Amino acid sequence: MKQAPTYGLLFGITAMIWLFAASCLKRFEDPADYTPPAITANMTIRELRNLHTLGNFTQVTADRVISGIVVANDATGNFYKSITIQDATAAIQVNIDGFDLNALFPLGRRVFVKVKDLWLSDFRRYVQLGGSVNRTVPASPELAPIPMALLDKYIIRGEAGQRVNPLVLNINQLSDQYQGMLVRINQVEFIPVDANKLYADAVNKVGVSRTFGDCFGNAMVMRTSGYASFA
Repeated sequence: MKQAPTYGLLFGITAMIWLFAASCLKRFEDPADYTPPAITANMTIRELRNLHTLGNFTQVTADRVISGIVVANDATGNFYKSITIQDATAAIQVNIDGFDLNALFPLGRRVFVKVKDLWLSDFRRYVQLGGSVNRTVPASPELAPIPMALLDKYIIRGEAGQRVNPLVLNINQLSDQYQGMLVRINQVEFIPVDANKLYADAVNKVGVSRTFGDCFGNAMVMRTSGYASFA
């Protein structure tokens, strides 16, 4: 007895598989063209920083807008509730009362900040921008971050994927004018006492300072948070 050909069966199975696969294909619409926000900076970050006197709280009263590209955020845990933006003149840390800010402000995103009514302060000479001044303890006022509820009032997100080229500096060229900026320091190494050690104490979540230097005796301290994922 001859066996019936299986070509029809195979064809039927193949057709069913093709039909099933084709039915799973979805047609996606092309993404809309990017439309930049209708806002323009009228103040540089350097000009904003120059309004501040170290050790004081300075409220911005003029109707000004700064713009910069995100060069630091909370993605790795080394920065907490803040982003840092940089333009061609300087950089500044912007304190925001939220978590996972890197989802809204990834590295390379342009950001516009309406600085009127915001406050400038500093911590260990590091200048920062915040939403208000917390005077709960009158003897120890502190800069309060911008509340998430007011985020859209002050901060406008621009185009992502912008590139910032690091400034190439030597250790002896570092100064407050480069605070927060993306820099690259060549020909340096950790001093012997800090060699072959972790950046911070990730087990106990304690920040640690390490010192690195160059061949000319110049040295610089690097501080890393114990919450950093690379610690």
